[in-house]
Amino acid sequence: MNRTELERAELVAARELDRVLAPTARELADPEEPAAYVRLLSRVLVESDHRGADEVPIDLALPLGVAVDRMRDAGLGLDQLLEVSLAVIAAVGDELQLPSVRRLGRTLTLVLVRAYLDAELADHEEQQQELRSLIGITRAINRTLDPIQVAETGMKETVRAMRMDLGAIWLAPGGTGQLVLAHSIGMPDAVKENLRSIDKLGTDGIVQALGGSALVVPLRDARGQVGQLAVGSRRQRQFDASEKGFLNVVADHLAAALDHAFEHRREAHTDYLTGLANRNEFESSVRRELAGAHRRGRTLSMMAMDLDQLKKINDTQGHHAGDEAIRAVAGVIRKAVRTGWR
Repeated sequence: MNRTELERAELVAARELDRVLAPTARELADPEEPAAYVRLLSRVLVESDHRGADEVPIDLALPLGVAVDRMRDAGLGLDQLLEVSLAVIAAVGDELQLPSVRRLGRTLTLVLVRAYLDAELADHEEQQQELRSLIGITRAINRTLDPIQVAETGMKETVRAMRMDLGAIWLAPGGTGQLVLAHSIGMPDAVKENLRSIDKLGTDGIVQALGGSALVVPLRDARGQVGQLAVGSRRQRQFDASEKGFLNVVADHLAAALDHAFEHRREAHTDYLTGLANRNEFESSVRRELAGAHRRGRTLSMMAMDLDQLKKINDTQGHHAGDEAIRAVAGVIRKAVRTGWR
């Protein structure tokens, strides 16, 4: 292939690109991509003519298809792609007097259209698969109201849907804000031990602990962070925007499911008015403490409290005032009682 001929073809292609696409190029996600595309297209034209081919050779069609996909990702529509391509084909053929370019025009147009539509179809199928995976994950995590099971199921289903090898999920139990490892898969014990408490590791530390090819997302509800999810691969790889977007959507659904599970647990064990243990939880705690005291041969102390004048407050100021009085006393009790006491 004549180098001078190729350079002339590239200059002609660049000129046609500026003429056809100059205003639009500035609005593309990657304005440099069209220039790279027309350089490749001009090379395909010259090389195909040099070989005397009536059709685009497969070794030239394949990289051209990849370039078309990148043009589409940059934001160029099929009509714009064809307008630029046809202008370049015609101008290069006329300028360099390449007889086969005119014959190749129709075949080359079909190659470009096919590559563009194949990429569109692949994206559509990927989106459909992501939607099916998301539906599957959502169904799985909403089958239980146990926060630990929700976390484990959500992490496992996400690893499977994204075809990963590694996964870990942390929860912040009791609203402490401290993240503790709830479940992991695919990791040796030494790594799991390192990940049990991650407050000092940070996102970069987690990624490195998982081998460098990992994604980490926080799990947040209306009250703040309830957990953190990480997925990774044993192979070194780069994650594309689609994978990152999918994981963020999963994180939103998983955080909502965890919020619901935590709320159910709170309602099952605490009194809605005071936030203290409800009757069932209190009686269960008393039974546990009595059994423990009996086993150890120890005594057990219990204190009962009564709120004076509560009926008078309800009768004179209304039940809402009585509720506020109960809440105030409950707040004092919570501050005065140690965590291990019942």
